Amino acid sequence: MELREFLNELDKLGQLKVIDQEVDWNMEAAAISCMNYRLNGPALLFNNIKGSKGRLVSSLFSAVPGRPYGRAALLFGMEPDVPWDKFSAEISRRTGNLIKPTIVSTGPCKENIRIGKDVNLFELPFPYLHYGDGGRYGTLQTFINKDLDSDWVNWGNYRMQIHTRNKVGGEFIPTQHLASVFYQKYEPANLPMPVCVAIGPDVEGLFVSALPCPRGMSEVDVAGGLAQEPIELVKAETNDLYVPARAEIILEGEMRPYERMDEGPMGEWHGFVHGPRIPEPVMRVTAITFRNNPIIPFLVEGARGADSARGISCATFGVGATNLFRAVGFPATMWIQPFQCWGPLVGALPTGNPMASEMMNLVNVAAPFMYELIAVNSDEVEPFDLEGVLESMWLKAHPSKIHVGDVDTGIAGTSAPFLSPEEKKRGLSATVSFDCTWPPNWGPDQIPQKVAFDNSYPPQIQEWVVKNWKSLGLPGEPRQKR
Repeated sequence: MELREFLNELDKLGQLKVIDQEVDWNMEAAAISCMNYRLNGPALLFNNIKGSKGRLVSSLFSAVPGRPYGRAALLFGMEPDVPWDKFSAEISRRTGNLIKPTIVSTGPCKENIRIGKDVNLFELPFPYLHYGDGGRYGTLQTFINKDLDSDWVNWGNYRMQIHTRNKVGGEFIPTQHLASVFYQKYEPANLPMPVCVAIGPDVEGLFVSALPCPRGMSEVDVAGGLAQEPIELVKAETNDLYVPARAEIILEGEMRPYERMDEGPMGEWHGFVHGPRIPEPVMRVTAITFRNNPIIPFLVEGARGADSARGISCATFGVGATNLFRAVGFPATMWIQPFQCWGPLVGALPTGNPMASEMMNLVNVAAPFMYELIAVNSDEVEPFDLEGVLESMWLKAHPSKIHVGDVDTGIAGTSAPFLSPEEKKRGLSATVSFDCTWPPNWGPDQIPQKVAFDNSYPPQIQEWVVKNWKSLGLPGEPRQKR
């Protein structure tokens, strides 16, 4: 589904607000969006950006009350209040059915073409998001790069700072796919790495850019599975990469070996300003192609309720981690618990399953940027139930089952707010895991009985209460655990 079609669908459902009044890209659009998050408001389309060609849209995936992934569910034809298990199962089904893209000769992204000296990134309304940021940023786009030694093409979402009229940079973490291909292959071979950035691609492509996929798996094939039809690709103008034909904007260019520019600081996903400025690789933009009156999706990173966790990461990482763990034999349901704009990974295992420690070890290897893991029992706690997760931490995690990793050996994203500036420069981090599961050798008579509506009353009493709730004049909808 192309971005404009998704906006039309949101509009039909009353979940899009079009703003025709002139708004400045310099913090005004971000401030409006930040307040909109707080109020669980609709998606916002800014049609009139001061001094710029193009438009901005925010809150595409921000929270629907009670279901952080609710607006993402709309993308896949589900109701916004769909239960997590049904949403997760449907996304897992679609991501298991890869559909290869279709190559087309041209597309809407080619309506306007700027090459070489005509490239000027400042024509476009990239927003200045927070006071004190190192520059204007793109926060919701898809970087496309190809592995040097194979046919694998990676699609990933990374932040993008606009340095000059033809240079952009970002925080490229060695454990991420784009960065590892560049650092480990192109740069040692002293070769420039071709890169494209798709801004406003098919929304499934935007979604899959944040979905954890194994190295070597083509995200565009996964996006096709999510869309249940092939994604249309067209060849770039100045390199050999193929890009989403229906994208709003395409940036084409290359990352040259050992070329760096200072990047940051930035108000990041964890709700704090991430700094100091650190030299990072640079993409030289050789061409910009774009649709008429293009739209740049953005989110205000770090703001409570922002799309990146409340609508995207809780869904993509929860589904991706669940798929990963079940593929290697862990009967776990995973979820990102978004305390601020991100939070710990919660893994729920059936009572009696002895694999909590192995699950923690796998997280440290497969997802080193997740520096907190909480393991709970799935038959007692739903992983997205914050109150239940915290209760498990305080009442069921024996102190001997809290594992803290060594900061000198942990490798993770360099944005964690608890790290010192030196640790961030060295790319170090640490992990902590809370094993809140009951010991697997405890029998039913040894596991403390949970006092709750669902297991403290006979079924007929429960059914009577639910059936008569409204007639008793009680508010809300009673819900039983199934």
